[in-house]
Amino acid sequence: MSAQLCEQPNPHALSLIFQAGATGSVVASQDIVDVCGNKLWFRDQPVSQALHQRLLERKLQFPIESCLRAVDGVTTVDLLADAEALLNSQGGLFTHFKPWAKDLLQGIKSLPLHAVAQLLFTT
Repeated sequence: MSAQLCEQPNPHALSLIFQAGATGSVVASQDIVDVCGNKLWFRDQPVSQALHQRLLERKLQFPIESCLRAVDGVTTVDLLADAEALLNSQGGLFTHFKPWAKDLLQGIKSLPLHAVAQLLFTT
């Protein structure tokens, strides 16, 4: 992604990511670099308030979501369990999905969970 497309991270999303980091393990999946090429954080370092502040002050070379991973975050097994619970609920929109429940659950079982999606589901 070009540097011109990456602005400062969304403060709301950033706050949620750092809240998840306080209860789980969110680490840098790569070096986090600003648009000038300055390293703000090193790969495999856990997120902290120091990083949070740096991210609020700088424009990044890559979106923050692609630079972090939730080590013990949501898995496909978690998504499947949540989907089963929602499909078995007695109300709401999910009752309309019941005719397709088997296919939906089978699809979730084979869903490749990209690291960015896993981070966002976790937060």
